[in-house]
Amino acid sequence: YKSVENKKEGLHITFTMIFIVIAVLLIFVAILMGLNFANGLVTPITNLANAAKRVSLGDLKVRVPNNNNKDEIADLSKIFNIMTEQLENQRNDLVAANAELESRIRFTETVLTGVTAGVLGLDKYGKIFLPNRTALDLLDLDINKINNSYLINVVPEMSTLFSDLTKSKQLLIVGEVELIRNNKKITLVTKISVEKDKNKI
Repeated sequence: YKSVENKKEGLHITFTMIFIVIAVLLIFVAILMGLNFANGLVTPITNLANAAKRVSLGDLKVRVPNNNNKDEIADLSKIFNIMTEQLENQRNDLVAANAELESRIRFTETVLTGVTAGVLGLDKYGKIFLPNRTALDLLDLDINKINNSYLINVVPEMSTLFSDLTKSKQLLIVGEVELIRNNKKITLVTKISVEKDKNKI
């Protein structure tokens, strides 16, 4: 008993040290688990944020890495990748359509250049977007000033004919239009025709 009594202080210190060591180890393990869990959350969110930033700068080829997790962030990453893929495909389609449209416009302009009649291409709102050289010379117009201008404002003498076509909903109307250009009276046989594609003008 006296021997144990003498060793009591030493045992107290030993148990205290063991307790402290175990407590420190547990805290260290808890910190590692917390950091690992935080990295598991932060890394996918950071990847998603960086990808979103690159998309905002116009890079639609960016994709968020797939970490094969089954959580909400992984689902969000998959949806983000699907969205960027669709956006990229749509942009490529638009670029291709725009290139084709520009090619058609250049072809039309080339054809119209050789036409002796004056031609003004109008959109469905009556704005001029494609005049040929003959029309510009006949009507004494400057191409830089009339693009995207309404026909009835550029050539007010044609407004009656244009209005008649709009009201009648015909596809073609013909009439004579008298103009005064450079102090000369000009009479033009004018045709306005409507082109429809799937009931769209």
